[in-house]
Amino acid sequence: MTTTTTSSASCATGKPYSCNNCKPTSAEVKEAKATGVVNWICSEGDSKGCICDPEVKDAITIYDVDFNQAVLQAMEKLSVTPDRPIIDCSGEASDVPSKFVVEKTSSNFCNEVMKDLSKELVDAGTAYDINGIKVPRLKMNKAMKQIVQSKRSLSARSSTERSERYRDYRFYFSYTPKSGECIVPKETLCRNAYAHLVKSSCGTNHASAGDRMFYAASIDVGCGMFKWQVEKPKEPLPMPTLGRTQCHDKHKHPDVQGSLQDGSSKFGCKKYGHVKMKAGDKAIPWQAYYTWAYGMSTHMWYKVSWIEGCETGVSEQSVEFPVEGNKGINCASMMRANYKGCNNGGAGGYIDAGCLRYDFWADGR
Repeated sequence: MTTTTTSSASCATGKPYSCNNCKPTSAEVKEAKATGVVNWICSEGDSKGCICDPEVKDAITIYDVDFNQAVLQAMEKLSVTPDRPIIDCSGEASDVPSKFVVEKTSSNFCNEVMKDLSKELVDAGTAYDINGIKVPRLKMNKAMKQIVQSKRSLSARSSTERSERYRDYRFYFSYTPKSGECIVPKETLCRNAYAHLVKSSCGTNHASAGDRMFYAASIDVGCGMFKWQVEKPKEPLPMPTLGRTQCHDKHKHPDVQGSLQDGSSKFGCKKYGHVKMKAGDKAIPWQAYYTWAYGMSTHMWYKVSWIEGCETGVSEQSVEFPVEGNKGINCASMMRANYKGCNNGGAGGYIDAGCLRYDFWADGR
């Protein structure tokens, strides 16, 4: 707010009062001359209404380019290098004991890292097993299928845990160099980093169940960032079982003779019973031939095929006995059931046993 001063006999002449403790405001002075002095006026106290001196003091700042740059570099270095490792594992813990990480699981990866600490080492296509053996992705896919077929239990734990119990898991490691100072001994940087990570809550966390690795964890040791990622095995696929008969729609076709259907079922199943089918194999078809008054008929068809996209706990199935250990479930009995189990005028049906489909139908020609 701007005010206009008036002469007052109570205001001092000569040097103005000090502005201390009188809440000064800027003042407009009539017939002011350019003096370079800022005029203020007291708003309270004994000197209220009088011009006061704010007692401005000059300050000189010395700016040194080299010194300023050194300060900036020091501050940048402080922001880059933490005083202790920065650890993160925000997900959940796996079933894998952390005690194998330093001595086994990460050992070969660390050997690669220590060859050149200036080189980033991140390969999402390469995994390691619990013993630190490198497993390329193509081999890993094959190994995972073998794991599923082995039907080993992954959940059971013994009082003395061995690394072999967790060989089905896959482990991914990565290293990214950074410009900061190392806050763990650099001579064995990789090993020290993972040792710190194991001793943190990412690896030391379950006293009663045993310390477990988190599925994902990372540690920043100033001069580098180390990570691990745990991939658990796929759930075991179900073993082959017998499904229910699915009947075809009733339609017009030549008569189906029960005895001929039975005999042709046994004939084809005996002929191809030795075959073991797997995913991608061609279907096995056969026909029932018989002669009647109007010539030869081929209207009864049979087919055994692997269901497209189907996966089961075994890599292949026997055509004759598709459910291992149960010879009561056999090719001929299922083909016969496709006829007798359907009330559709002999049009037939199909039954699935695991990934094999046993189909019988009557052609309308």
